[in-house]
Amino acid sequence: MKPRPTTKGFNVRRRRTRSEIRDEYVKLLDVWVHVRAFEIERDRAFGDFDTESLLPSRELLLEQFDARKAPASQLVTAMRSTLNEMATGFAGAIVHNEDTAREFLAFYKDSSGRDFFVDMGDPMARLKSILKRGHILDDDEFYSVKTVVDDNLDLLTTEDLALASDMLGDYEFRS
Repeated sequence: MKPRPTTKGFNVRRRRTRSEIRDEYVKLLDVWVHVRAFEIERDRAFGDFDTESLLPSRELLLEQFDARKAPASQLVTAMRSTLNEMATGFAGAIVHNEDTAREFLAFYKDSSGRDFFVDMGDPMARLKSILKRGHILDDDEFYSVKTVVDDNLDLLTTEDLALASDMLGDYEFRS
């Protein structure tokens, strides 16, 4: 059986060292830096929000990781889920031609020099892969499917929606 990577270059079939988990976390934080910067810049335009104090910085998150404030795998899972949920939301927003999604993707490209969906993966391709397999493997996949079902129903056919709903129920029952 071929190992299944969750984030490019990371194999979850064997137990990883704390250093390997930290490397994955750092990769995710490299994406987070740009997401945070976009949110801060966007909210400054409204003037009423202190987003900078509400969204933790890369340095603070890394400090908490190194101080072992929570299990390393939990921190990686939380950050990956946050970013995957955003990716799925942006995929839906692009289909609906929403300005914020286009603005974010342009901001991300300008500030990082990379494409957000290359860094995070195409959420719709991931969803199709999960649906084709017919079952959800882990919490990360569960929340990816749930985000589409909850927030982007029109991205799914009636048959895919029924399958996704069944898969969510099955996974919740097994967990």
